Amino acid sequence: KIIESLLFLNRRENAVLRKFDIKDLVDEIVFDLEDMAYEKNVNIISNVKSEMIYSSDILLERVLFNLGKNGISYNKDGGSLVFDFYEDENNYFIKISDTGIGISDEDKEKIFDLFYRVDESRNRKSGGYGIGLNLVKNIMEKLKGEIRVGDNIINNEKVGSVLYVVLPKIKDIQWGFFKIYI
Repeated sequence: KIIESLLFLNRRENAVLRKFDIKDLVDEIVFDLEDMAYEKNVNIISNVKSEMIYSSDILLERVLFNLGKNGISYNKDGGSLVFDFYEDENNYFIKISDTGIGISDEDKEKIFDLFYRVDESRNRKSGGYGIGLNLVKNIMEKLKGEIRVGDNIINNEKVGSVLYVVLPKIKDIQWGFFKIYI
């Protein structure tokens, strides 16, 4: 798994953009994460409605799967993981929020560094190597997007993390090195 992730990081191939339904993609990710969520007693909720977008479904699936997996791994017993989608004139936004242990302000600046681990003792249990979020960052750069990290605030209380995947709409950017399939 570690070798596969490192090889994926080093690929320089073109991203293939195509039209796809974001709801179908998120539903597939939720399905793929259901067993893990069941074992950790985490409820996965998708509020994503059917909407056709243009991006790389393959790369975006990897991003959302990694973020969802982390949202489950570092969640509390009986917690939740929620996927939301919205858009504005220029961007698509996918919001992944959890009710887990949260991320300190200091760690928010480092979590996308290769091999960075927030807490080594806790992370031994999760089986990670500090590659997944760096992979997310690299994919988002390839897609000309960004990833943002915040706190999940419910009733004025910090109860986990929120990650925002921000993808530019194709009409607003030069996609010189991308292949576009519509």
